[in-house]
Amino acid sequence: MRYRSGSSVRGKTRVNEHARKRLKSLFHLGAMSAICVKGELQDYYRRKVAEGKNKIRTADAACT
Repeated sequence: MRYRSGSSVRGKTRVNEHARKRLKSLFHLGAMSAICVKGELQDYYRRKVAEGKNKIRTADAACT
């Protein structure tokens, strides 16, 4: 869940305090290890980063 105050649009979005942060970090670590191995996920990651996408979000999206 993304944090949005409703009236303010300044600053980065944050993870909501109700999110399962431990589970989210485990998914992120799994995604990072998956893009280190040659295959479809690594190709997808490199293609999206070459297009100018955010590296962290691309890594998370590659494994979801």
